Amino acid sequence: EVGFKTAQSTLRFDLAGFYYKYNNLQITAPKRDANLAFFDLTNAPKAKIYGVEANLTVEPIENLSVSVSGTWLHARYGDGFIFGGTGVSNQPLGLNTNADPLKTYTNYSPTIGGVTYTQDISGKMMTRAPAFSGNASITYRLPQGDGGWELGANARFTTRYIPNNPSVWGNGPGVPAERQNEQRFVQNGYALINATITWTHPDGHYYARIWGNNLTDKQYILNTNGGTYGTYVALSDPLTFGGTLGFKL
Repeated sequence: EVGFKTAQSTLRFDLAGFYYKYNNLQITAPKRDANLAFFDLTNAPKAKIYGVEANLTVEPIENLSVSVSGTWLHARYGDGFIFGGTGVSNQPLGLNTNADPLKTYTNYSPTIGGVTYTQDISGKMMTRAPAFSGNASITYRLPQGDGGWELGANARFTTRYIPNNPSVWGNGPGVPAERQNEQRFVQNGYALINATITWTHPDGHYYARIWGNNLTDKQYILNTNGGTYGTYVALSDPLTFGGTLGFKL
C-alpha cells in the first residue's frame, strides 16, 4: 500500500493505492439444506484485491464543512475455487412470478436431500466488494457558546455488488448456457441520503436532534440466500425519521 496525505487549516486530503494477494482466504456464506439454515465456512485458494481510495475535506467558509470520498476496487477470487454453491432448476418451477425467469426457478441439487452443489467460481466478484463506492457530506454550524445549531446531510453511493453469497446460477435443468456462470445474488447500484438537524444548549450539555435516514425510501438487499424452494432476501429499512434528546457531561 502506498499513499499521500496533507492537512492544512481549511483542507485535508489523502490518496492511497493498495494491492492485496491472499492464499487460503476464509469465506463464510449462508446456506440452507432442507429445513436447516447454516453458515458454510470454506477457503478460497487465492484471491486478489487492488484499488484506489481518496478523501477530501474542505471548509470554504467559516463553520461550513464539505467532505467527499470514493473507492475504486477490483476484488476477485483466484483460480481453482470450487465452492459449495446454490444454483437453480426449472424442475419444478416456483410459485412466484418475476421478469427474470431464473428467479422463478427452485433451488437445484443433483443429490437427494439438499440444495448445495459444487461450483467453480474462479474469477468471480468477491462479496461486499463493489467496483466503486463513494460518500459526500455537508455540515453547517451556527455556534452559540459551546453549543448552537448544526445542519448536516450525507449521501452514499455504491455500484452493484454481491451481498453475502457468491454462488452462480449453475448448470441445473433449464438454465441457459450463457447465464450458468452469472452470479445469482446481486444487488444493483443505489444511493442513500440522510439528514440531521441538531440544537445544543449554549452550555454544551443538552441537545435535541431531528434525523431522517434513507430519505428517498430506497429498497435494497441486506443479505440474501437460496432457501429450500427459492431465493430469500432480507431487505433494508425504509425511510425512517425521528428525534433524539440527549445529555453530555
